[in-house]
Amino acid sequence: MVLLTLEQVAKIYGFTDKHKAKRIIGAPRVSGEHLVMYYLGDVATDIVKRRIGIVR
Repeated sequence: MVLLTLEQVAKIYGFTDKHKAKRIIGAPRVSGEHLVMYYLGDVATDIVKRRIGIVR
């Protein structure tokens, strides 16, 4: 299991503003963490869905 911080995920999506990224990123956040964290697999799945046109 690989966890990514909000800053890392924002860079993956190409955002420079982490507050804007937090609103747009479709991957679910990891609950129970002090920092905003995402699972790598959820981020990858969200990116694939965006590329093929399935966006929530």
